[in-house]
Amino acid sequence: MRAKFWQLERALQFGPPELKSPTCCVVCINGDAALFEDAVHAARKSLFQATTCLSAVPVYAIWTEYRNTYAEIRAVKDELKELIAKSDRSEAAIKGSEAAIKELSAKSDRSEAAIKGSEAAIKELSAKSDRNEAAIKGSEAAIKELSAKSDRNEAAIKELSDKLMEMMALNTRDAEVINTTLKVLQALVLSGEMIGEALVPYYRQILPIFSIFKQCCPSTFDQIDYAQRKRNNLGELIDETLEIFEIHGGEDAFINIKYMIPTYESCMLG
Repeated sequence: MRAKFWQLERALQFGPPELKSPTCCVVCINGDAALFEDAVHAARKSLFQATTCLSAVPVYAIWTEYRNTYAEIRAVKDELKELIAKSDRSEAAIKGSEAAIKELSAKSDRSEAAIKGSEAAIKELSAKSDRNEAAIKGSEAAIKELSAKSDRNEAAIKELSDKLMEMMALNTRDAEVINTTLKVLQALVLSGEMIGEALVPYYRQILPIFSIFKQCCPSTFDQIDYAQRKRNNLGELIDETLEIFEIHGGEDAFINIKYMIPTYESCMLG
């Protein structure tokens, strides 16, 4: 009853001009019929005591057993919206759970793969130690062989190159082994006039490891780098080897080196 009076008061004050001087006002009330009379008496008493627009016009209260259909429809719509929102939140929660399950299963797979990878790395390290010792011994033997035989033909060079690759001296990717192998290759090229040109066809097997370790020049800051005197600086030794390849490899040497190592710049220009 109070809410309906408030709505009528607002309509009389702020509504269209034809509502500001009404003949009467009618309030339709639904609900408990037994309480209707009490509500009417209370409303009459409050209207007589108030100084509002409604106090100046007759107000009639009518009771009906029918409820406000529009209010019910609005309530049903609100409940439906709330149910839809709950359904959306439930679907989002289900999708989030599925994604979490997938992520956990993926993490489990990655963990298993990491464990297997660690086991494989341990085995590889143990095997690598044996290969490094064999590669160093093979490189030392190659140096002795070069010092004993200065003249090489193409077949002998091919055999020695195959021997180096079989020993996996470069492919071990061990700095000490690669260092020794580079010195072997330098000695090989410098041991005869045509050996550098004969090695050009084998650049595809030799130079990929050069490209990986070419920039390997550790920063010493303000300390003295004794590796230069001992020729143990891998990056500088690779540059030195490439320059020897270019100088003694003939006219096709630079093109083939540049193809395998794009960052290489010729030492014979300018």
